[in-house]
Amino acid sequence: MGHLTYSFHEILPGIVYNNTLSLRELVRQAVGKQNLYNISPGIEFDKLSRPKVVGGKMHPKLVSVTTCEKIKMVAEELKDANHLLGDLGELAQFTAHYPNEVAKYDRVFSLDENSRWENSDGQICVAYASVDGSKRCFRHCRFDQFIGKTDAVLIFEVAQSTHRDLVD
Repeated sequence: MGHLTYSFHEILPGIVYNNTLSLRELVRQAVGKQNLYNISPGIEFDKLSRPKVVGGKMHPKLVSVTTCEKIKMVAEELKDANHLLGDLGELAQFTAHYPNEVAKYDRVFSLDENSRWENSDGQICVAYASVDGSKRCFRHCRFDQFIGKTDAVLIFEVAQSTHRDLVD
């Protein structure tokens, strides 16, 4: 990869990808009924698309940056290194299945191109999850902001991911 330094974390057991629910419903499931108010109204679900999903298992992995860098730079470098960036649906399912893993970080981001949207101010935004005990949140921030040492990005190794159609 480029000049950034990363810390890769163990690949967790696979999760069967649920492609029957909308992104909004996946996020609602991930936070639970008691935390629905912790879903940012700024996440514009209607503007988001999903990658072509063929079912199967997703094998998630978290990567953290060991220095403070711009989110956009991190996304570009991970993609250039042949990592599959997680999308919002994948992050929601990851959070639902592995809240304790998400809780290890301040924020866990979904940076896939399908999970970026333009807000009313013309800024590109991305979503992230956070877990603090029973409090689960999905928030958003601008793509040009910084990601810190206490944050992580959801990725997949292309060779181990069977849930997406990787053929264009």
